[in-house]
Amino acid sequence: MEELAVNSSLQAVESSSSAPLALNSSIELARRLMGIGALATNCFGQLQTAESVDHGSCRTLLSIGEMVRRLDAAREAASLLGHPLQVLACTEARAAVALENDADARDRKFLSGMKTEDNSHVYCGGLDAAISRALVFARYAEVVCFRSQSIDLAEAAYFVSQVRSSFPGKRLGFGHMPMLDGIRWNELDHRAFDARLRQIGYDFYFVTQFGQTTFPHAPASGAWVLMDDAVRSQTIESETLPALAAHRMRFPLGNSHSLGRRATFERPPQRTSSLWKNF
Repeated sequence: MEELAVNSSLQAVESSSSAPLALNSSIELARRLMGIGALATNCFGQLQTAESVDHGSCRTLLSIGEMVRRLDAAREAASLLGHPLQVLACTEARAAVALENDADARDRKFLSGMKTEDNSHVYCGGLDAAISRALVFARYAEVVCFRSQSIDLAEAAYFVSQVRSSFPGKRLGFGHMPMLDGIRWNELDHRAFDARLRQIGYDFYFVTQFGQTTFPHAPASGAWVLMDDAVRSQTIESETLPALAAHRMRFPLGNSHSLGRRATFERPPQRTSSLWKNF
């Protein structure tokens, strides 16, 4: 009995001493992931998101090779710290208009051959470009995400069918980026859209608005990181990292009083000009 009591006390001391070490390891992992370029991460029960400037529809992409390198770096950082991690890869190719460099041959089929004023390559982004990148990222991540300003469910469903045809059972996420001058949603609109997305095969939904990314529901259990392929500048102070609070959808993301125009998730009807009406 005395030996049993000693063993239980030793286990209690070990568990109490290992808890701070595990927390420090999680905080260090979160710091490294944000340094790599993560859009969001949850490693120690707190959600950290990178603040980003909204450039509207003018998105510049990292090359596929650079994005794959970041995905591998995130997994390697977790492995070095002995921390289990789920990697979520997100593509913004749907709204992209430029590519940082053309070093990766897999990007070149979507280039126009011209350059922008800042010496980036003009990129012909769209649904096909997003699917092409998602099929590459699916080999390096547990979850693949489609990020778009459009709320067209037909596009979202086509993305699901193309990815799942090559990777059956692959978990998928949808990231919505509302336009600054678009229809303002309240919390009920976001919940309704989330429900429709789950019906067509998505596992979770998140929103980026006013430079912040919000997750109505946790995209994965345990520690996870969300990496995206957009070029952006982000800064985060290491002193404030452990104290960052989780962002939860506790209030409407738009103006709760502007209910005159409700969000619709179907493709808008095409307008017919008055000239064609005469025929």
